Amino acid sequence: MVHDSALDHCAHDGNRGPNHHSPYGGRHPADAAVDDGVCRAASATAAPTAAPAARRGACRAQAGGGGQSSGGSCGIDTKFESVRGVEGGIPGGIVGGVVGGVPEPPPPPPPPPPPPPAAPVRVGGNIKPPQKVRDVRPTYPAIAQSARVQGIVIIEATIGPNGKVQDARVLRSIPLLDQSALDAVKQWEFTPTLLNGVPVPVIMTVTVQFTLQ
Repeated sequence: MVHDSALDHCAHDGNRGPNHHSPYGGRHPADAAVDDGVCRAASATAAPTAAPAARRGACRAQAGGGGQSSGGSCGIDTKFESVRGVEGGIPGGIVGGVVGGVPEPPPPPPPPPPPPPAAPVRVGGNIKPPQKVRDVRPTYPAIAQSARVQGIVIIEATIGPNGKVQDARVLRSIPLLDQSALDAVKQWEFTPTLLNGVPVPVIMTVTVQFTLQ
């Protein structure tokens, strides 16, 4: 390493005029050659050190004056573009957001199961009997006609919310006429019976009459 004193010595010798020492500046030619080699070595060692120092000084002066770096002389690269994003999101998203974007709202709960069918209510009081809208006449059995059997069969019918007969059973029987009466009643249809505005099944008593001609 060459010390600053060597550099000062070289600068001092360089300032000597041609008449300061004659013919070799007051030194022997061999000494002058040695000094010249020392000065060259000192210059080569000091140049790499002085260049970064000069650049740092220029950068400080540039920063103090409000200037902007050219992008390379001060070692700062300003030629870049700021990019922000969220993994799985969209450009312009925010840090800490949900990966994949805004989550969809949860699906609505399934509708409740339909209530069990209401038990049939018996006609009477506030429950008015439905009106028959489809009538089917019973078939008079030939064996009953031969036996001269006639009369009224009383049947208890269960009518569904849709007005159709769901079930029927004999309350007062005439054995030769019961099945014919049941077959006819099961084909009857009625107006739906409403309870609080809702169709409900009802139970009512109907009669089927058989008369000989």
